[in-house]
Amino acid sequence: MIAVRDSIPTTAVKISTALVSNSIEVVSVNLLLRKPITLCCTYIPPCTDDLQLTEVIQHFSTLINSYPRNSLVLVGDFNLPDINWDTLTASSTASRTFCDFIYDNALLQVVDTSTHSKGNILDLIITNSEDSVRDLTIHSCGHLIISDHFTLTFRLSASAPSSSRSSPIYVYDYPKADYNSLCSFLLDFDFTSCLLSHDVDSVWNSIKSAIYEGINLFIPRVRLRRHQYPRWYTSELRHLSKCLHTLRKKVSKKPTSYLRNKLEQQTSALSDKIQSAKSLYESQLVENCAGNCNSKIYDYIRSLSNNSSIPSTVFLNSSSATTDLEK
Repeated sequence: MIAVRDSIPTTAVKISTALVSNSIEVVSVNLLLRKPITLCCTYIPPCTDDLQLTEVIQHFSTLINSYPRNSLVLVGDFNLPDINWDTLTASSTASRTFCDFIYDNALLQVVDTSTHSKGNILDLIITNSEDSVRDLTIHSCGHLIISDHFTLTFRLSASAPSSSRSSPIYVYDYPKADYNSLCSFLLDFDFTSCLLSHDVDSVWNSIKSAIYEGINLFIPRVRLRRHQYPRWYTSELRHLSKCLHTLRKKVSKKPTSYLRNKLEQQTSALSDKIQSAKSLYESQLVENCAGNCNSKIYDYIRSLSNNSSIPSTVFLNSSSATTDLEK
């Protein structure tokens, strides 16, 4: 069951007829909030055959494709205890099929501790937007119900955090640190209190305070740029990068020849797509902006050179440009 307060606009999502007749239970709704959320509650019985699991995966895929702008949140008892969520690997065919679904759609499973009295992670929260799920708590005993499953509570967020937009973020600029002065500061620091104390926490706090004080004195801070990704970095490239990251973790845990070849192929494919996306963005930028909106082009050049002004010579791949027209 999914119960929604009547003040929240909600529409139910129909399920396929293939799911109606089997023992899998699926309830899906769209929460029509400022940031829409597709919420799906699922029960998959133990030892579900591959065909039934494929049908429910197809329903999940339909949700993703039908509502691409929505945040997707899948919750429920999935009864897939053999999945290792750190490496996204499993021993059974059904669980491996589910892992492939998670991997192919760049989804995130946020439950990382046991949800059952036998120590298994059976109850899952899966999402395509990490910011949508907050304050997850797993109640191991006596909370609301009496069951061999634990109760999971969490908050759904319908808006992105505003703090990242309103407040600038500063980070330490380690390449410009004065390491000689930092070392001298720490060598001259009075650690007598640490030598006299028998309290480990007190000693560590003193050492940590000295290190932080030295860092603040001798390592400058710079404002973090708001746009961390290149302008041509599309959502498709972000998805492929996440997939590649997950695949690298799988290879490090289980370095089979099949996974190595797959990693090599996907790395090469991503590199080609990155180059293609970059070239397409640059050609469109020149075509749309040259002659009437040169500031956008120069702004892009500045982002490439990491300089506040246009350099005398611009290098792009193997080419160089010096005149305004060439740039």
